[in-house]
Amino acid sequence: MGLDGINEAFDLMHEEEYPLSDPLRQIALRPQTTPPRAAFPPPAMEPDMSLENISSNRSFGGWHKQYTHTSRTVHCNMRFAIFLPPQASESNRVPVLYWLSGLTCTDENFMQKAGAHRVAAELGIAIVAPDTSPRGDSIPDDPDGAYDFGLGAGFYLNATEAPWNRYYQMYDYVVKELPAVVEAHFPVSDVKAISGHSMGGHGALSIALKNSDDYRSVSAFSPIVNLPRCPGVRKRSATIWVRTNPPGWNTTAAR
Repeated sequence: MGLDGINEAFDLMHEEEYPLSDPLRQIALRPQTTPPRAAFPPPAMEPDMSLENISSNRSFGGWHKQYTHTSRTVHCNMRFAIFLPPQASESNRVPVLYWLSGLTCTDENFMQKAGAHRVAAELGIAIVAPDTSPRGDSIPDDPDGAYDFGLGAGFYLNATEAPWNRYYQMYDYVVKELPAVVEAHFPVSDVKAISGHSMGGHGALSIALKNSDDYRSVSAFSPIVNLPRCPGVRKRSATIWVRTNPPGWNTTAAR
């Protein structure tokens, strides 16, 4: 980012009409030391994970698109959304903010309602929003349809107990598989930030604290910060993520 771009970004920081832009500005303003890549697209992943584009819409000069792909991590088709700002091109790979949504949400909540595209377009930042859990007829869910357990409630953790542990591997999906897919198919760099709300705020904090070298910034809105102490969550989720009261349960706290 040149001096003019930095000055423009600082001017934006003083405009109160962009209340959701803080995590975007953080990655835009911090020095980007990652060297540019010579070619786009990069060499295909082995094995290549193909994408299916299911929607495309122009937004603030860029593109808001939804894709599905077959995930080898969570063993089902997963959907994610991406906003590509107008600056993104084969010769200009842009940084990415990964947004993690809360309970019962999908990739659509933040991407369609938050108004973040405007600021991302100003700053030249892509946004990627995954779904909040595996989905499909074969995915185990709460038999009573509880909102905080099962579908829409992946908590961005890796389940350890059957039958959920085959599918609910959301930590590995967000940390490893999804960035690899995004970087293989879109004009983005490996400069990343992560943010989220509620359950997604917990995911953003816990992921960034465990992988501090991978993210330029982390921020969270009304996050769950200590999952084992969150009312209701322990009762429903202890048998999914880890057995009741094992040492490993404490690793789910955002610390």
